[in-house]
Amino acid sequence: MIYNQTKDTVLTELKSSRHTGLTNKEARLRLEKQGPNEIQKDPPTPIWKIFIHSFKEPLVIILLLAILLSVISGVYDLSSNGDLKYAMSSFYEAIAILILILINSGLSVWQTVSARKSLDSLKKMNDHQVSVFRDGDWEKVSANLLVPGDIIGVKM
Repeated sequence: MIYNQTKDTVLTELKSSRHTGLTNKEARLRLEKQGPNEIQKDPPTPIWKIFIHSFKEPLVIILLLAILLSVISGVYDLSSNGDLKYAMSSFYEAIAILILILINSGLSVWQTVSARKSLDSLKKMNDHQVSVFRDGDWEKVSANLLVPGDIIGVKM
């Protein structure tokens, strides 16, 4: 583990120097080889999955059961009593509840997508600058351009 080694051992293993740091050329090569200093981002969840996920909420499940019971009640009343008026009112209730569930799911998708866009905008605005020792001089670089072997300055 690198954290329990001496600073000279770490600098030797990372092929860096405490007198000059990395060269800008070496830092560019390491950046090309190892990629930027960023946490891997998960691919965004597709909208259809967000929509389907909204049907897993407990209240929505209860409303779906209410739709089922209303349809069963309407079918039973129509087949046993032949009462078309009551059967149709049961079907209308089921349709009304279904429309409310769809509106709720649509709003849930809209809210999730809006929150994701806002968060992405905030992440883009938050570009951290770091003091790094390269070619014998301290310079400011973006934190995602740091590479293994860089010597950074920390101020408290």
